Amino acid sequence: MLSRISAKRCQRPLELNAAAMLLAHNYSSWVVQPSRPDEPLSQAIRSAQSLVDMQLLDHFIVVAGLL
Repeated sequence: MLSRISAKRCQRPLELNAAAMLLAHNYSSWVVQPSRPDEPLSQAIRSAQSLVDMQLLDHFIVVAGLL
């Protein structure tokens, strides 16, 4: 279930023959919990990367104003 945007963003690490990747995206709200689609997206990317021996190290959510 990779969205078109997610697949496009995963293309560059493949081109670079990267061994691992970090995902990060922002939320405009102050919600610091992953949204409903975040976990399945991480799992789908992790599964796809395992086919090319690439590891997903982490999936960060950035929220404005919180440190």
